[in-house]
Amino acid sequence: DGVDVSIVYPTVGLLLYSVPDSALLTEIFRAYNDWLAEFCTGDPKRLKGIATINVDDVQEGVKELERCAKMGLAGGMITVYPPEGKGYDNPMYEPLWAAAQDLEIPLGMHIATNRPGPGQDFALEDRNRVRNSFLANADHWVRMSIADMIFSGVFERHPKLQVGAVEHELSWLPHFLDRIDYTYTQRVQQERYRFKEDMLPSDYFHRNVFAAF
Repeated sequence: DGVDVSIVYPTVGLLLYSVPDSALLTEIFRAYNDWLAEFCTGDPKRLKGIATINVDDVQEGVKELERCAKMGLAGGMITVYPPEGKGYDNPMYEPLWAAAQDLEIPLGMHIATNRPGPGQDFALEDRNRVRNSFLANADHWVRMSIADMIFSGVFERHPKLQVGAVEHELSWLPHFLDRIDYTYTQRVQQERYRFKEDMLPSDYFHRNVFAAF
């Protein structure tokens, strides 16, 4: 069919990110990653697996990312939106960004991989409960996460880190890029992070972020 390479993401496995028991989720992901690595050995040049990574415990997530890289998996998938108070502007994720950069492993944030937290019932484990308002605004979560990374200087500190917005469509991108630049240049507040480089937020997006649909 003219397809050279298949990037293997899970299907229903995406909804596993809604499992509230973090220790259980870590073990589920380890089992899935073992299966995926074995599956891809059928034709490693044409099958490129994306590991599922639980970053509730960042150090455990880093260990799993390193293990999956050794097994030949081509990327890692992290939650598109962590629980409130643990957004991707939090310094706790620095070891994860550093490891992904060093391993040259891109990190994908796929739609429907939100992690539940207090007051965050996304109902993703039951598709019949997912509200239309959630589906119509699904790109909100990836925009928040990418903006948190950009505005906190993640890509300035880790210039070769690659992060992807996966299956969130693309039409929101031009407006998003305009808004992050406007916010940075026109809504300057002294306590907010200022880049040491002569770059705009959109420059970091173009250099460090990819989008797939």
